[in-house]
Amino acid sequence: MKRVILLLLSLLLISATAVAATLVTDLSPWQGEYISRITLIRHPDMQPLYRDTAKAAAVKGKSYTSEQVKAHLARTFRTDFGKIKIKGNSITFYPLDKASSPLTRAYTYAGEKSDSYGKMKFSWHGFTADTKDAPYKFLLMMKPHQHNKGVPHFHFRYSNKSFKAIIGPEIEYWWPTFLPLNVDVKEFRKGTDPKLLARLLP
Repeated sequence: MKRVILLLLSLLLISATAVAATLVTDLSPWQGEYISRITLIRHPDMQPLYRDTAKAAAVKGKSYTSEQVKAHLARTFRTDFGKIKIKGNSITFYPLDKASSPLTRAYTYAGEKSDSYGKMKFSWHGFTADTKDAPYKFLLMMKPHQHNKGVPHFHFRYSNKSFKAIIGPEIEYWWPTFLPLNVDVKEFRKGTDPKLLARLLP
């Protein structure tokens, strides 16, 4: 599993190199509306991916049902909000609970934050909330990128405690991922390799 994560990080760094020329000083690279990958977990068009991943896992000697694969991915991509809107220096969070109201807060760039996995080193872009009442005071974001011809996306972590709380090997399997608001779910599924997902399963 460690080798697979290193492979994914390598692909991420290669993708990020193509967009690294633009200096980050604010939220400009992320302007727009996005949905959390967690919102697609139960989408009917995603179900074949879980079935194919379970089959690929069986070839590797791992026993998983489609539902168990789905549960594992739900933990990996979990977020408290299903959608975000980034406009200027503000982010609007739309809770998964639709009965709750969206909340908008402004953020200031806090520089790059180093992270590592094994011998691989990489970095996030950090942001801090401008007000103390923000529900998510510390944000870590990677620039939007894509793997091969897959759907563009970016990874996003958050904490009310500190940057340190969301960096390090102890949370290496938490990868909240955001996709374009109008993502084509079938195309997204086709661009996801079940064999690679199977290798990520414990």
